[in-house]
Amino acid sequence: RVALPRIHPAPWVRMGNGGSAPGGYRVFRVLPGSPAASAQLEVFFDFILEVGAITVDSAESDFPAAIKSCEGRDTKLAVYNCRSQTVRSVHVTPGQWGGPGL
Repeated sequence: RVALPRIHPAPWVRMGNGGSAPGGYRVFRVLPGSPAASAQLEVFFDFILEVGAITVDSAESDFPAAIKSCEGRDTKLAVYNCRSQTVRSVHVTPGQWGGPGL
């Protein structure tokens, strides 16, 4: 069993609180062409746990600040999938992409 942080909104993917979900930043919408789409994040089932070496915890500013600090660099995300109950690593390059957020 993996201990996961609470859910908070983020700038480059549409997220929110899933109520009884185990924690993390839950992905509710991935915009086409966004860094989240390139990372193949799975809507509803994925929760972002870590950004690079930064563990995202319950502080609401942690995730946006972590993503912004990685702008323009290939960054590893630790992502928990509640359907498969596994944690996987995906890579994303946060940056301006023609839509909202990084």
